[in-house]
Amino acid sequence: MKGVLLNKTVYNRGHGTASLSVTGSYFDGKKILVGVTAGAAICKATEFVRRLRESASEVSVVMTQNATRLVSPQLFGGAFTDMYDGNSMRHIDWQKHDLICVVPATANLIGKMANGIADDLLTTTILAYKGPVLIAPAMNTAMWENQVVVENVAKLEKRGVNLCGPEEGMLACGDNGWGRMSEVAEILAYAERIVAPKDLKGKNVLVTAGSTREFIDDIRFMANGSSGRMGYSFAKEAWIRGANVVLVSGAEIEDPYDIRIEKVISAEDMFKVVKKHFKWCDYFVSAAAVADFRPVQRVKGKIVKKDGLDVSFTGNVDILKWCGVNKKRNQKIIGFAIGRAHEKFKQKKCDFLVENKATNIGMPCGECVLIGCSVEKSFSGTKGDMAKGVWDEVL
Repeated sequence: MKGVLLNKTVYNRGHGTASLSVTGSYFDGKKILVGVTAGAAICKATEFVRRLRESASEVSVVMTQNATRLVSPQLFGGAFTDMYDGNSMRHIDWQKHDLICVVPATANLIGKMANGIADDLLTTTILAYKGPVLIAPAMNTAMWENQVVVENVAKLEKRGVNLCGPEEGMLACGDNGWGRMSEVAEILAYAERIVAPKDLKGKNVLVTAGSTREFIDDIRFMANGSSGRMGYSFAKEAWIRGANVVLVSGAEIEDPYDIRIEKVISAEDMFKVVKKHFKWCDYFVSAAAVADFRPVQRVKGKIVKKDGLDVSFTGNVDILKWCGVNKKRNQKIIGFAIGRAHEKFKQKKCDFLVENKATNIGMPCGECVLIGCSVEKSFSGTKGDMAKGVWDEVL
């Protein structure tokens, strides 16, 4: 049983190029309360709180008494632990917070939440809270699969509680199975999806990412250095904003969140999958670095080195151009190009085109220029920053 996210997250418009470096996150200005329970994954909670404090305006930490036996509250920069420390109404005061996250969430905490038990500061706070709650379960596989826990999780699902994880992997006891707490970056993404504006809610977004591989024989192939980070960043940003996302990927990157992934190898494979999904999408983001050519014939086995390599190539289908020609009036297309951006913007009938830099390939950061009928703007920063900025402008 895998955890899922529930409840399915002044510009220059004249001549020339406006420049914008995008920073920050959707935690900016938010007040977040973090609950910490006595799970083996408690060590990850300190990192989670540290990352939140980099952008959120206020982060309060509440630890259970058993959690304080594993980690000192001082490692969180201080934490609340006692219901009767002089302010017995604190659990009411926290109702103004934007989100409660419980990291990690043990089977005990899940059971208390599901059955309305409020016997300490954390559970009392959660019971009184009317806003969104996110929990990151962490426990042994035997506990996660226990029927009581399964029923308790189902109760929380029905009430709209958000879950991130757990995942399958190595557990603290040495076993390998379901129950491992999700990584901090993933929990942060799920939390960000809850507090982010839902300007893509209900929209269907199709994204291509990474490079394609065009095989010469069964061993050798032609490809490029695209890591897929740009396409994955655009897919993640759309997902955070509440879109239904399908990611068509030729990149070998770990599957993100609960986004639907369609793995492909060649340009022809990618084209078939794009055609299958294109008709229903509201936005198509063509971020993949698709090979322009493929071998006329793929040789079976391995070409013997002493025979040399003499390969004839033919052109691949232009996926972006096909989508531009076949798009419906209500569909928006965001293309990508390296070089000749203005020319390709017109030729391929894009609504927007991102002029990518060759120096961005394979790198986590870089810069790009967004081109549209009434906008031309540059963005720089991480690929996540660039995706956020471009989506802001497109929407």
